[in-house]
Amino acid sequence: PEPNLKYMDALSDKFSHKEQADIVLANPPFAGAIDKDEMSDEFRLTIKTKAFLFVDLFEQILFEGGRAAVIVPEGVLFNRNPQPIMNRKRLLENNTLEAIISLPQGVFSPYSKVKTSILIWKKGGRTDVVPMFEMKNDGYTLDDIRKKISENDIPKIINSWDKRKNKDSAEKNNWLLVPIDKIEKNKYDLNIK
Repeated sequence: PEPNLKYMDALSDKFSHKEQADIVLANPPFAGAIDKDEMSDEFRLTIKTKAFLFVDLFEQILFEGGRAAVIVPEGVLFNRNPQPIMNRKRLLENNTLEAIISLPQGVFSPYSKVKTSILIWKKGGRTDVVPMFEMKNDGYTLDDIRKKISENDIPKIINSWDKRKNKDSAEKNNWLLVPIDKIEKNKYDLNIK
């Protein structure tokens, strides 16, 4: 199928939140807020912070069974305000959160020093356990120069992806399996720490 590309502010009231995508791959802006007057009324949140709104948007636009891989600032995973907690709760209760991959600080240097993670989910179902991986290295130095180095966790993540839900192989491959009841007790905090 041909990609359906549109040039518009996806957070604005001009963008429809109807189901329209099988796959969402996104690295949305980490910072900023949208003007309340321009914000779509289809959001289930009233918070104006873009990072939280994008997660809500992507969950809504996926078709049932569709998958998303979204880079988010880590605050999205543990912010203790009611709306971000509600957003994470909905993500876990109405979707299958397949993995959280914590990226090393500096992975987006020199453009951003914000600590980030990748959320990977499939729309539909309910999450019982969340596989988490803390990436230490991505094959480059974590300073502004980003010079190639030999340490790289990406191949390990790829090679262990299918084994991440099996307790023995997950631990052997540095995946942490966190049961949903532990996450619920901790106000839906999804931070690997």
